[in-house]
Parts: sequence; structure tokens; C-alpha cells
Amino acid sequence: MSADPRKIAAQVLEQIFKNRAYSKHALSAALDASRLDSRDKGFCTELVYGALRWAPVLEKSLLRAMDRPNPKLALDLKCHLLVAAYQIQHLADTIPAYAAVSSAVQLIKRKRPGLGGFANAILRRLGSSPHGTLGADSSLEAIEEGTGCPRFLLETLPVSKRVEAAIAMNDRPQTWYWTPEGNGNHAFVPTATTVAQTWVQDPASQIAALLVGAQCGEWVVDACAAPGSKSRLLKHAVGESGRVLAIDQNIKRLERVDANIERLAGDFRVLEPQIADAVLLDAPCSGYGTLRRHPEIKLWRGFESVQELAVLQAELLERAALWVKPGGVLVYSVCSPLPEEGQEPITRFLSKHSDFKLSDPRETLPWLPEHAVVQQTVRLWPHKDQTDAFFAARLIRS
Repeated sequence: MSADPRKIAAQVLEQIFKNRAYSKHALSAALDASRLDSRDKGFCTELVYGALRWAPVLEKSLLRAMDRPNPKLALDLKCHLLVAAYQIQHLADTIPAYAAVSSAVQLIKRKRPGLGGFANAILRRLGSSPHGTLGADSSLEAIEEGTGCPRFLLETLPVSKRVEAAIAMNDRPQTWYWTPEGNGNHAFVPTATTVAQTWVQDPASQIAALLVGAQCGEWVVDACAAPGSKSRLLKHAVGESGRVLAIDQNIKRLERVDANIERLAGDFRVLEPQIADAVLLDAPCSGYGTLRRHPEIKLWRGFESVQELAVLQAELLERAALWVKPGGVLVYSVCSPLPEEGQEPITRFLSKHSDFKLSDPRETLPWLPEHAVVQQTVRLWPHKDQTDAFFAARLIRS
């Protein structure tokens, strides 16, 4: 494969758009097959994820730069233009605009002779990114136009910090690791560190497992466990004398769960309940809280899929209740800031189950900052907390 990181980035984008491929898998396969050195692999990764995060905004900028706007550009041409546009609008401090334009024009010429001049003209009149003009009084429409975040997501963001929060959804994420020693360097999650460890895990994901408050010797069920990062934290908490049962219907992903953890393949909604001290239900969700890592989500997962997932989440919650012993714990979490997937399922569940009550998260995790606890649930945001956007609730069965 080519040793040109810009060319490979455009090819990866083309595969993602054409096949709805996951960015992580498409990029990883392309880099493994390439002849890029480590520095150029990093540059290619930046181009792919940056272009995806800002794709809706970049596309509109490109259309505005055309004499006759054509939203139906050939896919390969569009991907090269997106890679160049991202460099011009977001990497100007490190990459001269002429270098981004020249490279794109040459690559386009080789693949589509005759379109080099067209590409050159568009890119040279592209202009700066619209998000730079947003302010506290910007309308929802302007924020949507400037960040590419869908309206239904923007409506959930903190109103006073909506622009900051929306831009943060497109930022490069920090790589965090789990350190069982609890000597991490995160602002408040003691087990999260940026110092390279064996296990990569976002602080929000760690909080979901830590919120269970599992004790040595207990039996805990991880209801939607694969690939097992939260199960690992739970097993560390219960120790050798305790048990963790990791359940998932994806057999391949379940195989990645640590060997010292019990595994059960199947749909949690139909499995025979086994009464446990605690159940962690990190439910399947839209993933809108992980846009920084999975930017393709906002390109083809609309509000309809959120509503469909809400039905599944409610079914899983109902089933999880049957597994919790009296006095036991049920933790529900989603990597999504959308109320349809977080607060609303919990509110409906509590209205039907008087034997379950919300437990203040700070009683289990006293290091949680005050702003992260809302109505006795955990709410985290990239612009505030160095985490994915996240919701969690800890319930106690009376």
C-alpha cells in the first residue's frame, strides 16, 4: 500500500462512507497494510478522525467554495477534498495551506485527470472553520452549522456552555488507562491515568464499574459485558473469594473477557435469573457520548435509532431487576448524554418498581465533583471532566 499518509487517509474515509465501516477497524487495517513509519501513521490517524469529526462542517464549507455547488461529488474526490479541508481549517498552525492544497491537487490529478484545477480553486477559497465565529448567544441552528452536531444532541448540552460542549464533542480525546493501584493523574477518578498501562479505558467507563461499590467476596453480574473492561474492575474489587459473571450475546467479543472471570453467552433478556449481590447494566446505546472516538456515529445514526435503543434499554432494566437480591445494587449506565437513554429509562423504571431507590453516587464515590451529580445520578461531559459524555445511576433494592 502507499506510503503517502494523505492518500491512505482519503482511502480510509472512502471505505467508511461507502461501507459504513467502523473508523477504528478501517483505519487499523489500512495502517497495518501500509508502508508508513510511526510518525506518518500518527498523521494519517489525525487526518481520518479529524475529517470525520468535522465532516458535516467541512462538506458545507466546500460547497460554499464552489461556483456551482454540487452535493453529489464522486466519493473518492470528496474524500480527498475533506482531508485537505481539515488541514486548512484545523491544522493551519502546523501545516501550511499551500502544502495541503498542493498534495490534494496532485493526488486528485492522478486519479481523476482534469479535476486538478477544480480542486485547486475550491480549496484556495475555502476560508476558516465556521465554529470559530460561534459565541454564547449563537442560535441552535448556528451551532449545528458550525460544529456538525445534530440538533437533538445540542438540545441536551448545558445551555450556558453549549458552544464549548459541542466543540468538545469534536476534540481529540486523551488516551486513559486503568491503574488498579489508584494512583492515577485524572482530575478526580483515582484509577485513571495517562501513563501507559496494560488496559486502555476511559475514566467514565471506569466510573460505571466503580459505582457498583463491589466488596471482597461478593457475587456480581456484568449483564452486557463484552469485551470485559468493566468486568475486570469488578473482579479486582471482589477478589479471589468473589465471583464475577460476564454475560453477552456476542460470543466473539465475549471471548476477550479475562480468563479468571466466568462467562455466559446469551441474550440477558431471556436468561434464567440468578440472584446476585449486584448487577452492572452498561446498556447498549447510541454511543453519542463517544463521538470523539467514534465520529462516524453522528453521520448515520439518527434519532430514530436512539428511540429504538430506548426500548431495548427498558427491557434490559426490567430483566436486571430480577437478578438483584434484596438490599443489593443495580447500576445502570450508558455512554450517552441523551435523556432518552439515561434519565428517562430510570424514571420510568422507578415509577414501576417501588422496591428500588436511587442511591447518592457520592456515598460510593466521594471523590466525584459536585457538578457531576445531578438528581442523584452521574453526568459527565468532555468539556468539563476529561471523559466521554456519560450517564449512570446506582439503585438499591429495599
